[in-house]
Amino acid sequence: MTWPTLRLLASLKHGWTDKHHEALVASSAWSEMPAFSQLGHPAIQVCQDFSINPASDKYEEHKGSTKTAGYKVIEARDTSKGPGWRTAMINMHGTTWAVFADTHDKFHASASNAFKRKQYLEPSEDDITIREIKLKEDETNAVIENWQREMVRTMLDLFRDAYLSEGTEGTEGTGGCEVNKPIPEPPTDLLLPGVDGLNASITLTVMRDSEDDSSFDEAHKEQDDAIELGISFELWKVDEILKDLILSAVLPVIDPDEERWTRDAGYYSKNGDLCFSYFISVARASQLVYSAESDEQTEEAPKEPQATQSAHYVARTEIVASVVEKRAIRSVCGFWFVSSRVPDGFPICEECIDALPEASAVHRFLRQRTSGSAG
Repeated sequence: MTWPTLRLLASLKHGWTDKHHEALVASSAWSEMPAFSQLGHPAIQVCQDFSINPASDKYEEHKGSTKTAGYKVIEARDTSKGPGWRTAMINMHGTTWAVFADTHDKFHASASNAFKRKQYLEPSEDDITIREIKLKEDETNAVIENWQREMVRTMLDLFRDAYLSEGTEGTEGTGGCEVNKPIPEPPTDLLLPGVDGLNASITLTVMRDSEDDSSFDEAHKEQDDAIELGISFELWKVDEILKDLILSAVLPVIDPDEERWTRDAGYYSKNGDLCFSYFISVARASQLVYSAESDEQTEEAPKEPQATQSAHYVARTEIVASVVEKRAIRSVCGFWFVSSRVPDGFPICEECIDALPEASAVHRFLRQRTSGSAG
């Protein structure tokens, strides 16, 4: 990656595509910023693939600045919107640094003169120190994200196993199924002093009415299944940070609406488990069953998400990306959307259904739901 100097960041008074990032830079809130390579400004983004593809036609030596500085200066050209931004990059301390930027005409009028005071542009001790800190943060965050990805995968497998099982016969015509899986062990840096392992687990209990009968076309609309999610751990091993990381990976798998989980707070059972009760529609259940069984990956670059009035099926990797990275996800039918709410009351997308293989567990699940008490 190419690192912007603090002076460069402070000089970027306009052009930001992410206003939150702009506010963080303006207040020098370095500890709250994402990886510097992800900052939402074209003058920074245009530099980021230089180490991977330095021969790209958007990178070229800026001869005027090179002559003034006495060492090679590379010009990065942003062409996403006409002339766009231009950024001067240099190599120093074993790293490529973005040190000066401006819009097209202003850059060429001032870049060479700016390097007459190259000591003012070159990375300072503060730049080097912050780079080391951010690299450590980025490394730690990557480890945490990988752990959360494993929790999302575990939750999807748990959900599939619970919903596809016939379960045990309950009371008053209901069938219940309880499935338990261990939570992947967190990175050791997240564990409290003296704690060797979390040894936590997740239990999903499903209670559904086996007597309901409906057509396939109606199965997704009004029927809800009652579920209870229990997270078992020893309280003395878990602080608020670790608990939040677990909940933010597990709960959105069932319902991506974080406000709902905040509003409908969990409770502790008699045995100390943290529990959440919930009703889930057949549409959402069938979505998650498909996601658990499909690990298809796409190399398609994310597109602008659109509003949707259908329940779409998505692959497991897309659910993981949605929960952990908070990005838009791609449906089986190729539709890009933000998973911000459950599709209660929405019809299942016919193109997604057509794209499913006949052997899909989703078909078995929906047949089970629409065949009345046949299961």
